[in-house]
Amino acid sequence: MTNRFHCPNPTCSYVFDPSQFPPGITMLGCPVCGIRFPYQPVAMQGPAPVPPPPAPMPIAPPAPTGYPGYPAPTSASGAANPFAATSEMPGQTPGYPPPGYPQQPVPQPGYPQPGYPQQGYPQPGSPQPGYPQPAPTEAYQAPPAAQPGYAPPGYDPYAAPATTPGAYDPYAAQPGYAPPGYDPYASQPTAPGGFDPNAPQGYGYAPPNEFGSPTAPTGNPTAGGERVINVGDVPKSGSGGLVIGLFLMMITIGVSTIYIMTKKNPFSTRNIENSTDFSSDIYNFTFQVPSAPWSSDAPDARTGLRINIFAYVNNDTGAGFAMAAQDFKERNPRDREIELGLRDRLNNYFKNAASELIPNAKWIGQPALAYQFLAELNGEQVSGECYAIRNLGVGYWWFQWAPNNAYTQGLKQEFESYRNRVTFQKWRESWKEQSNIVLFTSDNGKYQVEDADGFWQPLRKGTALPEGAVLGIEAQYKEVTGDRKPRADLNIYVLKETGDPKEVGRKFIQKMLEEDAALSEAKVTFEPVNGELPADAGKPPLEVVRFTTRNSLDADRAELYVIAGISDGSSTVVAVGRCKQSLKRLWEPWLVKIVGSLKKT
Repeated sequence: MTNRFHCPNPTCSYVFDPSQFPPGITMLGCPVCGIRFPYQPVAMQGPAPVPPPPAPMPIAPPAPTGYPGYPAPTSASGAANPFAATSEMPGQTPGYPPPGYPQQPVPQPGYPQPGYPQQGYPQPGSPQPGYPQPAPTEAYQAPPAAQPGYAPPGYDPYAAPATTPGAYDPYAAQPGYAPPGYDPYASQPTAPGGFDPNAPQGYGYAPPNEFGSPTAPTGNPTAGGERVINVGDVPKSGSGGLVIGLFLMMITIGVSTIYIMTKKNPFSTRNIENSTDFSSDIYNFTFQVPSAPWSSDAPDARTGLRINIFAYVNNDTGAGFAMAAQDFKERNPRDREIELGLRDRLNNYFKNAASELIPNAKWIGQPALAYQFLAELNGEQVSGECYAIRNLGVGYWWFQWAPNNAYTQGLKQEFESYRNRVTFQKWRESWKEQSNIVLFTSDNGKYQVEDADGFWQPLRKGTALPEGAVLGIEAQYKEVTGDRKPRADLNIYVLKETGDPKEVGRKFIQKMLEEDAALSEAKVTFEPVNGELPADAGKPPLEVVRFTTRNSLDADRAELYVIAGISDGSSTVVAVGRCKQSLKRLWEPWLVKIVGSLKKT
């Protein structure tokens, strides 16, 4: 049976188990409250010492032979007089001392005998009545015996130090217990015999730190002096090896993951100039890098053209070329996205760019959207070309440029050779375009439109529906950089008029716009959009009507409208989509697709 005992801190509930302590421990630390205190194992204490028996009362030595009750006769020198008279000497009266014998007081009944201490009577040298009395002293009483593993009875850690000699001193360290009131986080009073946490704690412990708290061990605690142990640090089982093993396994997994990601990461910072090929299994291509004087140290081109693959410059001639790519995940980029990615990058890096379409252009064996351009770069006139294609869900963009006087036929052929070094691989052979159609239903639950492109979403919180509308949704093209993302919106109206649904819708919108312009005394004009539908729009189920508008007082109100409708008894249901006219090339195909998908539920 182990002698468990509680933490001496009255506010702590931790219980110590001596069977878990390493041998030779003389100091303990509580893992809950942090208290640290001296400890003496119970086995080392042994039985309580037996108090010594009381000393016997002193016995007066026998007096020299003389008359009973009187001092022995002495000589002039103070020595006993062997020639003093005795009962056998002549002249002695029976019952009386012999002549010349010193007289002594005669004992009286009820009084102590002269010269002999009697119990209950004042002792020689003791205080007499009428004189100041000395402070009474309290007889020493041994404290009750402590039980193994528990504090002594009556132990009060908050009691003041005892002042009576021999009384129990609560500041004296008890075997196996911390000094009363000990706070490991504060400076302690250095009462006599008390534990001072601010004093050096034996071998292996540094002096108190700047905050007044004992510092951590600085040496070998087993080399000498006291040993201190926090019982929370004593291993209770063999779990330490398991924790270390798990930690090492996590490090191994993390390193392996980083290695795998780096191999596949097209943004890897490895020096591709010292390799013969650049490859990306995410974007499904390889590229044979050029040699000097071409350098990949081209931060301006990377930033301006928003390049995530590579960019090279020839610092001798000022020429350069770069390539960007984007994974569109489960679908192919639309024509407008390919063109927008080309023009957005071109206009962001070059100033005053003027472009002309290159007919029947190809790149990596694919039909390409390509332009030749003239622009300004760093105050110098440059010429160049740009190409864009799509393949297996990835969009690719290529740019090449040089100062006008350096953009010779020979340099154009060199650029073409670099462009042809980009080759597709078979890493995306299993890719297939997914169609994730999202249905948007009107508030009355009767009508729906289909979003097959993933651009559309419910109106932003706080945006009210137009008067008479039963559904409102909006789209945001997030692939464009910057704070102002291109937007479009769509509303469904239920109208009382009947007739050709798309014409009923067109007249309704034009009348609404004219009434709105009249409030500001402006005029609005309408211009129909004729010709074939954009190639990306496909063939929608419903026929649509398209027109643009212009406001005489507000140029920002130039907009594109796409309208389709269906008849529902005595009502006409129309879907109206719109965007800014400046974004017509981007949004027109998607507006045609979603507006033309209007149907009953």
